[in-house]
Amino acid sequence: MSKARRRNPNHSDGWLGSYAVPLYILGRYDEAIEYLKQVNKLRIDKITLLAGSYTQLGQMDKAGTVIEEVLRKRPDYSLEKFSQSLQFRRPEDATRWLEEPRKAGLPEKSLGKGS
Repeated sequence: MSKARRRNPNHSDGWLGSYAVPLYILGRYDEAIEYLKQVNKLRIDKITLLAGSYTQLGQMDKAGTVIEEVLRKRPDYSLEKFSQSLQFRRPEDATRWLEEPRKAGLPEKSLGKGS
């Protein structure tokens, strides 16, 4: 990725959030966080990934703060809605992916308006 960045220094930062996904899957949570923090405007699923990365590192205060931010922006957001954006072949991968935002405080079902 650093090679791609050097070739196109005027890149959009959309790929940064996407690159964090395989880093998370590989257990490289610190690196995933670094990429996610570089994105100017994170999509809600990537903000949830940021919370999951903090949770994996045991940084529960930061993870909780990220989830609070998510729920301020989208009070209707939940694990149920987050799971709709996931596409995994193996159910156990999806289960693992959902566990970390759950630990950080993302509710199972929508608590807000617009559900």
